[in-house]
Amino acid sequence: MLARLGFVASMLTEDLSTSRTCRLCNATPERLRDLTAGNLTAPARVLAFLEAHRIRLCRISSNVIPYASHRINTTRW
Repeated sequence: MLARLGFVASMLTEDLSTSRTCRLCNATPERLRDLTAGNLTAPARVLAFLEAHRIRLCRISSNVIPYASHRINTTRW
């Protein structure tokens, strides 16, 4: 029954994350571009894992695009 509920937290048993980020002082255009690319490709792997375990609900973090609304992020995402 619990497998049908899903989860709203990080996956601790797998190396899957959709919310990798960095500190503002380390945020370069290249770093933000790499983090965003990784965060946008991870959901497919997360969904495959969830499907394999018959988990039908998950939450995608709002941190998929680090500093999306900050002026430091000039990346065209």
